[in-house]
Amino acid sequence: MRCQRCEYPLWGIRDRVCPECGSAFAPSDYEFKPGAVRFSCPACGQGYYGTGPKGHLEPATFACVSCGAPCDMDEMTLAPASGVAEDATEPINQKNPWEERRGVRVFAAWFKTVAMALFWPRRLMRATSRTGRVGTAVWFAAATPVAFALPTMAIVLLMAAGTGMAGVVVAVMVWAFGLATGTALAVLVWGLVAHGLMSLGWGGPRFGAGRSIKAVSYATGAGAITAVPMIGPYLSPIGWVWTAISAVMMLKEAQRVPWWRAAIAGLLPPVIAVGGGAAVVYWMVAAAVNGSVQLPGPPGAGTQTQAQRVTGALVTAMRSGSPPGHALTLVADGALSPVDLVVSGSATMPGGVLVAGSDLASIGRLAWPDQQKAARAAAAALPAGVVAHRLADYVFTHHGVDASDPAQGDVWVVIASPDPDANGLPQTLPTFVWAGSATGAVTFEIIGGAGDGLQRQNALRRSLGLPEIPEPWAVTHAAPAVGAPEGRSPR
Repeated sequence: MRCQRCEYPLWGIRDRVCPECGSAFAPSDYEFKPGAVRFSCPACGQGYYGTGPKGHLEPATFACVSCGAPCDMDEMTLAPASGVAEDATEPINQKNPWEERRGVRVFAAWFKTVAMALFWPRRLMRATSRTGRVGTAVWFAAATPVAFALPTMAIVLLMAAGTGMAGVVVAVMVWAFGLATGTALAVLVWGLVAHGLMSLGWGGPRFGAGRSIKAVSYATGAGAITAVPMIGPYLSPIGWVWTAISAVMMLKEAQRVPWWRAAIAGLLPPVIAVGGGAAVVYWMVAAAVNGSVQLPGPPGAGTQTQAQRVTGALVTAMRSGSPPGHALTLVADGALSPVDLVVSGSATMPGGVLVAGSDLASIGRLAWPDQQKAARAAAAALPAGVVAHRLADYVFTHHGVDASDPAQGDVWVVIASPDPDANGLPQTLPTFVWAGSATGAVTFEIIGGAGDGLQRQNALRRSLGLPEIPEPWAVTHAAPAVGAPEGRSPR
């Protein structure tokens, strides 16, 4: 039995004030293992042992069997029963595994802490030290989502073997660092906001903000469902809900507040964050479609999901027997929207992409017959013998490719490469792109340097009698590729 504020041992103290910090206490504030604690009569020292579910005396008030003096459980002195260690007096004889980790046991400690966050969050909070460093808990929170994503990332690395592995590894390392840093900041803000909400009005938290930060930090372990390889990202909503519920239970246990107060403090910050983030994304996408705002971030090749959407729409059209003469046909047919053709992190705006005598954003708002007319005009404007043409951040290299021919399955039909007119040329080589093939698969490719994917692709094209394609940034809206032109060199 230790002070709930400063952890000072309170065994044998008759005054109901902690001699270390002056906080009032009562034995009824604590839970014990039944029979593990000896309650002594304040008059004669006769011992009694609690048999109730919480290890309390039943009844709590009675007359001493030895001296007849009135006894009240909250006025008696307490000590561990003979042969019982102090740590064994509590109903949960367990320490927080992450706080007790040592050396190579760090992995076992992490797994045990995750399991407790998933299934026994209140027990984990009771086992968490009130005086330990907050940084220990924040470190757990930062490492946990990265560890959950590792199974999926390992599969991605295996799939990328031989196709620019070094670039993929660097990208994954940068992503992991960003995720860990972002999570650490998120739990710090979440814990502080939750603590502030619990402090409003009466019945506020009993301990400092550090304990609230610990609660939400360790609650991140409840998102373990996202560790399922490949499908984990799709299960993330379940993981978020589970984490929020665990956070509520741990805040309640950490600060001894009513359930309703813990629920508001634990749920309101993530709900506001998710709702606000969704609103910002919706506004940015809507504005980008209208061409009225520039998406933030450095130029990049976007995400595999974005490239997969464009590749799927193109390959479906190719296999239907009517491959699009120009990529604008995919917009006119409703397979893609203008914003689908802009990769994340690019400075390209649909309103700034000129095609068929108009701009991509305006064409996307036209009636269907007018969209079809614009698509036909764009196809007619391409030069004879075209090999590749650009629409926004994608270079379409499907001209002359037969998607039904298994021998041409690995031929690239589209490449995600930010529009050089809006983003400039790559500053250095190698650089990376997402390339969609005639099978509908999307791969991570390096262009320039060792393992140049474009060189391998052109070797394949030569073997199949197809014309070679240039570097993707050499293809602009004003200059489609014809035959086998030489690509522009990066600055």
